[in-house]
Amino acid sequence: MAQLDPNLPNFNRRGDDKMALGHTPSTRSAELVAGARAALLNTEETMALSKMSGRIVARILSDMDRKSNILWFFPARMMAIEALTKRHFPEDKPGMLLVDVAAGFSPRGLHMAKNYPQAQVIEIDLPEVVAEKKKRLEHAHIAIPANMSWLEADLGKVNLHDILEGRKADLITSEGLTLYLTKDENARLFQQASSSLKPGGVYMAEVYFREKLARLRQNPNVNAVASFVLRMVGSVPGMMPSLDFVTQLMFEAGLDQIAEHPVTDMMDEIGQPKPVEIISIMVARKPTLAMRSEMQRVQEVVAVEREATDLVS
Repeated sequence: MAQLDPNLPNFNRRGDDKMALGHTPSTRSAELVAGARAALLNTEETMALSKMSGRIVARILSDMDRKSNILWFFPARMMAIEALTKRHFPEDKPGMLLVDVAAGFSPRGLHMAKNYPQAQVIEIDLPEVVAEKKKRLEHAHIAIPANMSWLEADLGKVNLHDILEGRKADLITSEGLTLYLTKDENARLFQQASSSLKPGGVYMAEVYFREKLARLRQNPNVNAVASFVLRMVGSVPGMMPSLDFVTQLMFEAGLDQIAEHPVTDMMDEIGQPKPVEIISIMVARKPTLAMRSEMQRVQEVVAVEREATDLVS
């Protein structure tokens, strides 16, 4: 049985439920995103997985942004991760384990299970979120693929390696999570993902960049929506200062072949409308033995360079 670890990050800080969307930043965000997906995509799955309060808030924000379409980045980031998954993994590859961390009310797990019928798809989230998601799917009579399952856990209290009981994944994804974590918490998240991947396995995480948000908020309509959302979801310490910053965090977590995929570029590739330019999907691999040797050599060089810099300063 997984043991509680007091040193793990608190992903689920509790607070006031001012908009009937939940008591934690991750839950409120999940409900807002679910409402936006339902409002913009209007599919059977997105409608089933959202609730009225989320759809109402999404409509309010859509009215506020006055055609800026700022909410489109919510479904766009999901589509981007799905497109990158298809790029990295053939649909007929047998025996894969695909894990989505803090899955919320996204239909992406359903899509993965259908697209990869020979893989096992596991979504991980808080017990109350998993129970609510199952209830919504059952209420809408949406069939759950036989190769899809859930694990109930608070990643702020239990290590991912323990939750998976030592099983190693081919793919781990986290969407809508890094924004709410501090630098140290994101570092631990990346380390947990790295330790739970097979050699050569892939980790995908959505990240936001501080400078891009600051630039976007010069538009009064975008600023109004951003201010509303930030007041609702609370603190967002995971806004990345730069690409180098997040790349270094991933590298130090033991990941390699780290690449940025701006969601705007991904939408161009798959023929979908572009969202506002603020989000990228970071893709990284768990090194194989050969790759790990090269990483160790690079880390030694970096350490020597840092020591030399410290001596000079």
